[in-house]
Amino acid sequence: MAISVDETPEPRPGRSLKRWASLRAYGLVTSTLFGATTPPVKMRARLERFGRVSREQLQRKFPKLSFQDHNVDTLAIESVCAVEAPSRVILYLHGGAFFMGSPASYRNRAMRLSYRCHAEVFVPAYRLAPEHPYPAALDDALEERAR
Repeated sequence: MAISVDETPEPRPGRSLKRWASLRAYGLVTSTLFGATTPPVKMRARLERFGRVSREQLQRKFPKLSFQDHNVDTLAIESVCAVEAPSRVILYLHGGAFFMGSPASYRNRAMRLSYRCHAEVFVPAYRLAPEHPYPAALDDALEERAR
């Protein structure tokens, strides 16, 4: 079924209400966990606690999934591969504004990216603020990209 430029699909009943409720709940959770007055170290701990997925958990669900650990000088890098013969490589610099996040907390996303892009995904464990002020994380990422 082709849709012309002038036509829009009919909304499904209840979909807009469900989307509104989902976005509202997401906003409530994130503003509670990551509010403007929450210290960065506490935000990081919360993200790691709720976002961390172990390799074993993912491999039980996806047996063909593989992980490897790499080191470039002092920078630890985790590679995630969800396909047998990847056709490309992705250097994934996770979000978190350079003060939170890790390969473990973005492992699920890296797995999906690997599968969808038919790639091996490398996620560096770059140094985070406030222990390592800006531009430490950016320097780590640029150093990794240069290799």
